[in-house]
Amino acid sequence: MGRRENPIGQCGRSLHSLAAWLRAGREAAGLSYEQLAARTEFSADTLARAASGRSVPRNLQVVLAYARACGLPVREAEKYWKLARRDEARALSVLSGRRGGVHISVVKDFADLHSAIIELYQNAGRPPLRNLDARIGGLGRLPHSTAGRVLKGKSTPSRLFVLAFAEAFGVRRSDLPE
Repeated sequence: MGRRENPIGQCGRSLHSLAAWLRAGREAAGLSYEQLAARTEFSADTLARAASGRSVPRNLQVVLAYARACGLPVREAEKYWKLARRDEARALSVLSGRRGGVHISVVKDFADLHSAIIELYQNAGRPPLRNLDARIGGLGRLPHSTAGRVLKGKSTPSRLFVLAFAEAFGVRRSDLPE
């Protein structure tokens, strides 16, 4: 038997919930990290880091593979991961002095629009920008380079970009102001 796992350290509530949920699932399945790694495409170290509580795994696939290998529901794994990623992003925004996000349906100016776009992105767990266009059919309406510039505030989005971005994150057109 391996050495005892370190306790989950000081972290945000949602990250703690994710780490504790993953650990409880592994323990209930009676698996070591090596056995878990044999059931996934990830190393034992990567899987242990995912459940450490030190940081939110950047790759959702790690969390989903961990959950599948333990027999945990993947929808729940994704929910925990998205909440932890969102809270991590919000904490970073607060530390950098950025204003909080508003809902895209109530934007009044470009600053509100930028905040709303960031809020949509963070609430979805900050998925890789390269995957955004595929969410809306992969027709080139949402290039990752443009999305990156818009999220950084270095480019003003066109109306078509805003519509495509909102669609990628499940916002209905009827919820968008003119």
